Amino acid sequence: MSANVVERTRRRIVTGVVTSDKMDKTIKVTVQRDFKHPKYEKRIRRQTVYTAHDEANEAKTGDTVLIMGKGHEDYQEIRGVRTHFDDREVVREFFGQTRVLSF
Repeated sequence: MSANVVERTRRRIVTGVVTSDKMDKTIKVTVQRDFKHPKYEKRIRRQTVYTAHDEANEAKTGDTVLIMGKGHEDYQEIRGVRTHFDDREVVREFFGQTRVLSF
Protein backbone atom coordinates (compact mmCIF):
# COMPACT_ATOMS: atom_id res chain seq x y z
CA MET A 1 0.00 0.00 0.00
CA SER A 2 1.45 3.34 -1.00
CA ALA A 3 1.90 6.27 1.38
CA ASN A 4 -0.84 8.20 -0.43
CA VAL A 5 -3.40 5.48 0.22
CA VAL A 6 -2.36 5.23 3.88
CA GLU A 7 -3.01 8.95 4.33
CA ARG A 8 -6.38 8.54 2.59
CA THR A 9 -7.53 5.78 4.95
CA ARG A 10 -7.17 7.94 8.06
CA ARG A 11 -10.54 9.55 7.45
CA ARG A 12 -13.78 8.18 8.81
CA ILE A 13 -15.01 5.07 7.02
CA VAL A 14 -18.44 3.67 7.85
CA THR A 15 -19.98 0.40 6.74
CA GLY A 16 -23.73 0.16 6.31
CA VAL A 17 -26.57 -1.69 4.63
CA VAL A 18 -28.57 -0.29 1.70
CA THR A 19 -32.15 0.20 2.87
CA SER A 20 -33.59 1.92 -0.20
CA ASP A 21 -32.59 2.11 -3.86
CA LYS A 22 -35.81 3.66 -5.21
CA MET A 23 -34.27 7.04 -6.10
CA ASP A 24 -32.37 7.57 -9.34
CA LYS A 25 -28.58 7.42 -8.77
CA THR A 26 -29.07 7.72 -4.99
CA ILE A 27 -29.29 5.12 -2.24
CA LYS A 28 -30.16 5.27 1.45
CA VAL A 29 -27.67 3.52 3.72
CA THR A 30 -28.34 2.64 7.37
CA VAL A 31 -25.25 2.63 9.57
CA GLN A 32 -25.50 1.06 13.01
CA ARG A 33 -23.09 1.97 15.79
CA ASP A 34 -22.72 0.63 19.33
CA PHE A 35 -21.12 2.49 22.18
CA LYS A 36 -20.95 2.35 25.93
CA HIS A 37 -22.70 5.05 27.98
CA PRO A 38 -19.99 7.13 29.69
CA LYS A 39 -21.67 7.16 33.11
CA TYR A 40 -23.86 4.06 33.30
CA GLU A 41 -21.68 1.83 31.09
CA LYS A 42 -24.68 0.30 29.34
CA ARG A 43 -24.33 -0.63 25.69
CA ILE A 44 -26.33 1.73 23.47
CA ARG A 45 -27.19 1.05 19.84
CA ARG A 46 -27.90 3.94 17.44
CA GLN A 47 -28.72 4.04 13.73
CA THR A 48 -27.96 6.79 11.26
CA VAL A 49 -29.38 6.95 7.74
CA TYR A 50 -27.14 8.46 5.04
CA THR A 51 -27.89 9.17 1.40
CA ALA A 52 -25.11 8.17 -0.97
CA HIS A 53 -24.51 8.68 -4.68
CA ASP A 54 -24.74 5.59 -6.89
CA GLU A 55 -23.88 6.70 -10.42
CA ALA A 56 -24.56 3.36 -12.13
CA ASN A 57 -27.55 2.29 -9.96
CA GLU A 58 -25.69 -0.94 -9.10
CA ALA A 59 -26.41 -1.15 -5.36
CA LYS A 60 -29.54 -3.04 -4.35
CA THR A 61 -31.48 -3.23 -1.08
CA GLY A 62 -29.63 -5.42 1.43
CA ASP A 63 -26.14 -4.84 -0.03
CA THR A 64 -23.33 -3.91 2.35
CA VAL A 65 -21.56 -0.73 1.28
CA LEU A 66 -18.61 1.31 2.49
CA ILE A 67 -19.01 5.10 2.78
CA MET A 68 -15.73 6.99 2.58
CA GLY A 69 -16.74 10.61 2.06
CA LYS A 70 -15.77 12.32 -1.18
CA GLY A 71 -15.05 9.41 -3.47
CA HIS A 72 -15.37 11.26 -6.75
CA GLU A 73 -11.91 12.77 -6.57
CA ASP A 74 -8.81 11.04 -7.86
CA TYR A 75 -6.31 13.38 -6.22
CA GLN A 76 -5.97 15.70 -3.26
CA GLU A 77 -4.29 19.09 -3.71
CA ILE A 78 -2.60 20.76 -0.76
CA ARG A 79 -0.58 23.92 -1.39
CA GLY A 80 -0.22 23.15 -5.08
CA VAL A 81 1.04 19.57 -4.59
CA ARG A 82 -1.24 16.88 -5.99
CA THR A 83 -1.38 13.56 -4.14
CA HIS A 84 -2.99 10.86 -6.32
CA PHE A 85 -5.02 7.99 -4.86
CA ASP A 86 -7.63 5.44 -5.83
CA ASP A 87 -10.60 4.75 -3.52
CA ARG A 88 -11.28 1.39 -5.16
CA GLU A 89 -7.81 0.20 -4.12
CA VAL A 90 -8.55 1.12 -0.49
CA VAL A 91 -11.88 -0.73 -0.60
CA ARG A 92 -10.28 -3.82 -2.14
CA GLU A 93 -7.75 -3.97 0.68
CA PHE A 94 -10.46 -3.34 3.29
CA PHE A 95 -12.76 -6.12 2.06
CA GLY A 96 -10.17 -8.34 0.37
CA GLN A 97 -12.11 -8.44 -2.89
CA THR A 98 -10.89 -8.36 -6.46
CA ARG A 99 -13.90 -6.52 -7.97
CA VAL A 100 -15.23 -3.31 -6.44
CA LEU A 101 -18.16 -1.33 -7.83
CA SER A 102 -17.52 2.35 -8.37
CA PHE A 103 -20.12 4.77 -7.07
